Order: sequence, then structure tokens, then C-alpha cells
Amino acid sequence: MAPLLESRTPAAPRLRPRRAQSGTALIEFALILPLLLLLLLAGMDLGRVYYCAMAATQAARAGVQYGAASVARSMDLAGIEQAARDAAHDIGTITTSADRLCQCSDGTAVDCSTGNCGTEGRPQVFVRLTVQTTFRSLVHYPGLPESVAVSRTAQMRVQ
Repeated sequence: MAPLLESRTPAAPRLRPRRAQSGTALIEFALILPLLLLLLLAGMDLGRVYYCAMAATQAARAGVQYGAASVARSMDLAGIEQAARDAAHDIGTITTSADRLCQCSDGTAVDCSTGNCGTEGRPQVFVRLTVQTTFRSLVHYPGLPESVAVSRTAQMRVQ
């Protein structure tokens, strides 16, 4: 009998990294890492500035809601400002400015104590509150300011 011929498949060559290319991925990662960290910090700062603006808006609304509850509370400007500061405890120091204004239904401003709207009678009473704070970024970005002034105003008619 004739010997059986064995068919052998050639072994696949082993792929070894060349010595000139070893560590290339590490070097590329080291080069791109600062850019990735800058993008991460920029994203965090963007979220923080939006949160600061939303918190300032909420503080202004909380203050005018306190003042709009009654005519007596609309005269308590210190209480309106305190309600705003209580609502904005997590964004740092804020500056508040509350005022009370009166107007007729046609939009003309009148004095709240002596104002008369003619046939309409008493004017409509509003409270307005402005909340201001300063946002500071985590990192100084070239070409952008390190701090941004955030100001929000809310106005509501007294019940």
C-alpha cells in the first residue's frame, strides 16, 4: 500500500509588534489626555453655569411668590429678599433688589399709595425682584472670562 500523504496547513505567522512601534498607543494617549481633560472640565463648567442661572431664577421666583401672597407682604421688601436668599443657599452669595410697583390696566405707572386709575379705581400692585450672583469657572479658559455675572428678574402681580 501506498503511504498516505498528510496534508498540512502552514502555521500562521505570529504577529509581533515591531520594536519601533512598541509604546505608540501610550504616547498617543498621553498626547490626547490633556485635551480630553479640558473637554471634561469645560462640560462641567457649562453644567455649573446653567445650574447657577436656574438657581438664581428659582430664587427670584421664590421671593416674588412670598411678596405676591398679599398686599401686606408686598410691602415687606426685606422679607421678599430674605425668601430669595433662603432659596439660593446653594449658589453662594447673592445680591437682591426688591421693589413694589403699581400700574393701571392700560400699563401706565402710578404711585402705589396715592395712585388712582380713574374709572378703574385702585391700581394693580406688582412685586419685582432682581437676583444677582457671580459664577466662577473651575479653570481659566483662554479667551473666556474667569467669572460671569448672572442676573435674573421676576415680577408677579399681588393677589
